[in-house]
Amino acid sequence: MSRTFWGVDIGATGTRIAQVTVEGRRAVMERLLKIPPEADLAAALADSGLVVGDATLGLGGRDVMLRLLRVQEAPLPRLKMIMDFELAQINAKSQEPLSGAYHICRSFAGSGGDLLALVALVKDQTAETRIEHLRAAGCRVYRMLPGAVAVFNTFLALKRYEPSGTYLLVDVGAESTDVVLVRDLELVAARTMSIGGALFTQSLADALGISPADAEGLKRQRGVIKPKN
Repeated sequence: MSRTFWGVDIGATGTRIAQVTVEGRRAVMERLLKIPPEADLAAALADSGLVVGDATLGLGGRDVMLRLLRVQEAPLPRLKMIMDFELAQINAKSQEPLSGAYHICRSFAGSGGDLLALVALVKDQTAETRIEHLRAAGCRVYRMLPGAVAVFNTFLALKRYEPSGTYLLVDVGAESTDVVLVRDLELVAARTMSIGGALFTQSLADALGISPADAEGLKRQRGVIKPKN
């Protein structure tokens, strides 16, 4: 029996909406809609004929904050209490209300058995604005996911890896970059940096004395790393 999922990514260069069908261990991207930032989202969806169900909203760049916390290993109920307390402390110190979630990573060398917790935080106002923007276009958001975690999930789904080993995953966007460290198929660390391809494009334009549009075209034409197969 197949299931259909939708993912939404709101980036600096536009909004991307993917429709993916999963059957067993096989996933197929059936539709990928790219909508320019100046376009009306509702009109673009209507013109495409794409009907979006409950969607996962990706968060990246300045929309999401990722932190790594070192915590003592403990039974799951106590570990949950510790992390709930840590999130409450972070929220109390913030000037704006935050929502957060966490992922417990494996212990690491030199940690003395301690664990790393990857904490994702988003401002409530940012989340509400994003959700309302999509709701007005007919898209329902049922969960939000940091872009770095989405990169990790995609890595696992593609199954192009050795079960044991260390991998560094990098996803470069226009204005932000996600970096994920994976060891033995476990997420060890993740960071979102406010630097992306737009800065490289501008540097290329300045160095060659050409327009940013021409630099972007040159970058895409000659700066692409193509897979071996």
